[in-house]
Amino acid sequence: MHIQLANKARRGFHGYPLASITYFGPDNRRATKVTVAVSTAAMREPGPSASWTVDRGDVRSDPRVDEAIAAFVRQHAAKSVVIRAGVSGCPHDAGVEDWEGEVCPHCPYWAGRSRWAGEQTAAG
Repeated sequence: MHIQLANKARRGFHGYPLASITYFGPDNRRATKVTVAVSTAAMREPGPSASWTVDRGDVRSDPRVDEAIAAFVRQHAAKSVVIRAGVSGCPHDAGVEDWEGEVCPHCPYWAGRSRWAGEQTAAG
């Protein structure tokens, strides 16, 4: 994680714009996608967003992605940064990528798991 972003996140909320950083991956150990969404005010739809992916390894350890995220956050003058801990769920988008429905065929780990808690759901 870029040191400036980590420091800004550690300082807590300092107003809007707020950059929210979330990691996604095929399981809870490896992140292959990161999405950054900028909110300009409370209770509003997110503003600009961007995503970066890696085919191999973990996006969290890619220095080029770190720099791109930092540049995006600077470009949108974010006063606050929130970094979601861990991996939040499958990186594939239903209906956009090659599948439909509720369970991604590429990421069986997430089937029956709460996307945000990473725990098995009652149905799973």
